[in-house]
Amino acid sequence: MIKRQTALSGVRSRALMAAAVFLLFVCAFFGLRALHSMRYPKKVITDFSSLPREGLTYYKHTSSGGFKASETDSHLYIDGEGIPIDSVEFDIIKVKQRRRYRERLMEVYYDLGDGFTEQQCLKSQLRKGRVRFDFDEGPNVQGIRADFFNNTKSVVRLRSITLNPDTLEHLPVFFAVSAAALFVLVCLTVKGSFGAYLSGILLWALLTASSGIPYLRDTLGKMTLPYLLFTALGVFLFSTMLLEDGRKKEILFTAAVCLAAFCVYFYWASVTPYAEGPDEAMRHDVAYYIAQHGTIPAGYEKEIRNLIWGFSYAYYPILPYIIGGYLEYAALRISDPSWMQLVMLARLVSIAAGTVSVFYTARLAKLLFPKSSVRYLLPVFAAFLPELAFINTYVNNDAMAIMTTSMILFYWAAGCKNGWRLRDAAGLAVGMGLCALTYYNCYGYILVSVPLFFYSITLSRKSAKEIARTTAFIVILTLAVCGWWFVRNAVLYNGDLLGRNTLNYYAEMYAREGYKPSQLTNPMKEGQSLTSMLFEGQWIEKTLRSFIAMFSTYSLRAKHVVYTLYKVFLGAGLIGAAAAFLRFVFRKKQWTEEMKKRAAFWTACAAAIIIVLILAVYYSYAVDFQPQGRYILPCAIPLGCLLTAGFKGFGDIAEGHIGHRGAGAVLRRLCAAGITAFPAVIMFFVLTDTIYRYYVR
Repeated sequence: MIKRQTALSGVRSRALMAAAVFLLFVCAFFGLRALHSMRYPKKVITDFSSLPREGLTYYKHTSSGGFKASETDSHLYIDGEGIPIDSVEFDIIKVKQRRRYRERLMEVYYDLGDGFTEQQCLKSQLRKGRVRFDFDEGPNVQGIRADFFNNTKSVVRLRSITLNPDTLEHLPVFFAVSAAALFVLVCLTVKGSFGAYLSGILLWALLTASSGIPYLRDTLGKMTLPYLLFTALGVFLFSTMLLEDGRKKEILFTAAVCLAAFCVYFYWASVTPYAEGPDEAMRHDVAYYIAQHGTIPAGYEKEIRNLIWGFSYAYYPILPYIIGGYLEYAALRISDPSWMQLVMLARLVSIAAGTVSVFYTARLAKLLFPKSSVRYLLPVFAAFLPELAFINTYVNNDAMAIMTTSMILFYWAAGCKNGWRLRDAAGLAVGMGLCALTYYNCYGYILVSVPLFFYSITLSRKSAKEIARTTAFIVILTLAVCGWWFVRNAVLYNGDLLGRNTLNYYAEMYAREGYKPSQLTNPMKEGQSLTSMLFEGQWIEKTLRSFIAMFSTYSLRAKHVVYTLYKVFLGAGLIGAAAAFLRFVFRKKQWTEEMKKRAAFWTACAAAIIIVLILAVYYSYAVDFQPQGRYILPCAIPLGCLLTAGFKGFGDIAEGHIGHRGAGAVLRRLCAAGITAFPAVIMFFVLTDTIYRYYVR
């Protein structure tokens, strides 16, 4: 009887905590939403006859206004009349185009005071139903120009145009499912696989209700197999996260997150048209040359030289293109593949590299945070950061470069912990060698590896002979992996090991006017200061936004809420990391050998991040102003380590003040599950809303 009363009391306390957390969340959400509505008042336009337009004929319909294009370049202008514009939604009743025009692309340009420019443009598929665009610049948007038509005689009928539309229409479903999932998560004792998978199903019901399902409301009768597959993978992934700790859980979770990542990358790559990634056409030219000739091209080959820029990507390290090219070479000799099948073979290299990167981050998380349930955040973050996922879907060097950084980080941690066994030294050497064959902006990891290795192996109390032997082994193996490329460059380009001087020489010779290296402008040539570029030029803001999510040729954005939530997520994690660092430094009176090795690892991570940032800033300031997040993506894996350490620090603080059991244990489980779920929820949202809508529907 006493045990039963105790159990009931425990259930009541957990249920009360769930209710309290849920109510706080609801109050906070509605409060933020009310503030947003006050700042961006809603305005609905149903009378379209007075809207300014060019090349459009307006005609009245019984319940809507219609526009017919009389010119190819036709525009519709919308003025907020003093109202700050955060977003706009077009309720489209009908779309009619001539049959030979299959592409239905809608573009919305927005004016920030300097007119309508290509840099201030959002795109979406032109379709029947509600089409929404969110503007990051918010109160600075002064006007909108909508381009519905890419040919004459096209017809679009509208029911309404809404400025700052309401987004609360699906809250009843969201809150109902949230309440049920939270209640079960805190009340259900997860000791066996049945309880874990039941909790996982309910948790994923919450995630899909808050991300995918509302945005597929108008096509629920056309639920696609990929959508159902992602849902099933989500259930499996987070159900394994809720299992009791052990080897079985580690294996299941690693397999689940790698499989989920591979499926996401492969699906995304399969629906993306050719050349939808930055410079994919130029990059694939190198792979296709190998497929046709069976040999690796020199950078100056006319067949792959770009007509605009005057150079080719064959001057750069091209290991991913070599692998992709020989895959295409084999396919052309075995069968008769289509063009997109060849492209998918080249893209498969990036897909595989991304999956391997997730595998290494899962192993790294186990090494760094062996007893914390928050460790599962690291591989989920590495798998589903939207921009990082995008990099793994088209032909590029970045995906394999980031894979090598995950390898190097893992062998850093393993070498520091185990005193640099032979397999750890070999892994680091292979990682550095592959890194040298991928991308220059990752070379900082090779540089940082040198002092980290010598400092940590010295702490392991090995003899000078053993240190010399291990050092020689790493150097020889690294050169065996990558040395051939630099020897080849020296032979082809008269001693130019990196090929950069030769690239600039040919670019100056063959590039079009205005695109030659000597004619390119940058902030340094224009006399701008570095701080002016970073802040007035919005380098930090634009780079951060595109580090989170910016797709296609950097013209397709995610919804505004994605950037807002990720900024909060990154900020909270970094604050937690800083707090954990201060606790580590000031609360340890005597540093042990193990603590010194840990400090060396985290210092190396910070140094690698700083080097990547410095290189990206220097390139934009002194070479070519490109505030693109892909140039700082090599710091994503160590950043994920810092975020995981930060959220773990918050958990440790909560445990110290609330306790190990009861309410404290419930709160920690809720926080760990929610934090780990966050990157996957955002990825699910981006897939079902942005990518699915833009490329599939």
